[in-house]
Amino acid sequence: MKIYNIHTNLTLSREYVLRKNEQNCSLFHIPSSVRYKITNELYVLLDFFKYNLISINEFTEVLKKQNILIDAGTLCDKLNIIDVPSVLVNDIKPYRVNKPADDFRETVFPERIDWLITEKCNLICKHCLQGSSCTKVNKDFNIQRLNELFYEMEKMDIETLKITGGEPLLAKNAKEIFKLLSNRLFDKTILTNLMLLDDEWLEIFKNKTFHLSTSIDGCSKLSHDYIRGRGSFEILIEKLKKLKQNDIPFASTVTLHPLNVDELNKIPEFVFNNLGSKKILFNYLRPIGRARKNDKLHLSQEKLKKVKCTLREIKEEYKEKVIIDDEADLSDSADKHSYTPKTKLKCAAGRTLMSLDENLNVFPCNYGIGNKLFLIDSAQTHSLSNIWLSEKWSLFRDGVPLYKIKDCKTCDFISKCTLKQCRLKPFADGVGFYSHVDYCYRANLINAL
Repeated sequence: MKIYNIHTNLTLSREYVLRKNEQNCSLFHIPSSVRYKITNELYVLLDFFKYNLISINEFTEVLKKQNILIDAGTLCDKLNIIDVPSVLVNDIKPYRVNKPADDFRETVFPERIDWLITEKCNLICKHCLQGSSCTKVNKDFNIQRLNELFYEMEKMDIETLKITGGEPLLAKNAKEIFKLLSNRLFDKTILTNLMLLDDEWLEIFKNKTFHLSTSIDGCSKLSHDYIRGRGSFEILIEKLKKLKQNDIPFASTVTLHPLNVDELNKIPEFVFNNLGSKKILFNYLRPIGRARKNDKLHLSQEKLKKVKCTLREIKEEYKEKVIIDDEADLSDSADKHSYTPKTKLKCAAGRTLMSLDENLNVFPCNYGIGNKLFLIDSAQTHSLSNIWLSEKWSLFRDGVPLYKIKDCKTCDFISKCTLKQCRLKPFADGVGFYSHVDYCYRANLINAL
C-alpha cells in the first residue's frame, strides 16, 4: 500500500491513462497493459490530480470551499482502494496542463486505435492479411500532422495505439515517428518481425510505453521459415537475444500451420525460457488475404481437434501467460445472451476501436481498410475527435439485426460463436456484409460431411 505524504505536491502518474466510459471508469497501467476498474468517486478524485499539481492537504481545502468536508487521512484511504503501483507521484508539473472543453470530455473516445503504417515489408509471408511485400511503396508522412494527431490521441485518453504493417520499422521516417511517440501518454503496441532491429531501435524500445509483439512460428528453421521465408528464423533468434540482453519485454504470436502443430508442447518452454517472451498468443490461420490462396497452410478438421486439446493443456499449465485465439476455439461455456431475430449484433469497430491506414484515412477496423464503402473520413484534414463524432459510424454502433445475417440466425452455435459480431471479416473474405464467414465452425462441419 502506498503511503502518501499529505503535504507533498502530487499529480497523476504518467504511467496511467484515466478513462470514463458509458458503463464504467478505469485506470489503464501503460507499462503492464493492465486495466483496473475504479469507482466514479475515485475517478473524480484522480481527475482533479490529472490537471493539477497539489498536495492532498491543499486538495481538502479546495473541497471545503465546495462544502465537501473530508479529512486528508480519509482521502488517502480512498486513493489506496485499488492495489496498484503508485497512482499519484511527486513531479514538477501536472500530468496534463490543458483541460478539454466539457463537451469534449463527455465524449467516450476509442480505447484503441490501429494504425497500418505501411504495406511495405521485408518478408513475403504466405498468410499475410495485407498481401505486403518489398515491392510496395512507402508513403510520405507530414511529421507535423502526425505530431498533432499523437497529441490528440493523448487528449482523447486512448489506451493503446497498435501499429501494424507490412513491417512498421520499414515505414518512411519510422525512427523519427517512433521517437515522437515515445513521450505520448498511451501504450504503443508494435507488431514487428524484428528483422530491422538495430542499436538505435533498441534505445527507442527501452521506453516502457512501447510493447513489442513478434511472430515465432515454431522451434526450428523448418517450421518458422515455412511461412516466413528462408533464413528468417536465425535472424529472428539473434534479434530476440538482443531484446533479452537489453531487458526489453516482448510478446509472441504463434500462427498454427501443418509444420508446427506437432511441436506445440515444445513451443512454450522454447519461447518463455530460451527467448524470454512474456506471453504467447496461439493464432488460428484464416483464409483471408494471401492465406486464401495457400490451401496447404490450413489444418484439417481432425488435426484442429487434436490441436484444440493440446492448447487447452498448455493453457492449463501456463495460465494467463498463454492466450488462445477465441474465434476458432468455441468456448464450452455458452454466451448467456438470449438471441432473437431482432437482436443487434455489435463489434468493437466504431465503439472502442478505429483504424488508420498509411494515408491517414479512418476506417472502422483493419478489415475495412482500402474499401471506399467503409471509409469514414481523412485524418489528414480532420481531427480524430470530430471524425469519431461522425454519423457514418451508425452502421456499426447501432448494430446489425441478427435476422439480416445469412445462416447465423439458424445456427446451432449462435450462443457460442464470436464471429457473428463482425461484419467486415466476411466482407474481407470475399462474401457480403450480411454473410457469415466461410471458415466458421458450422461451415467446416457441413464441408466435412
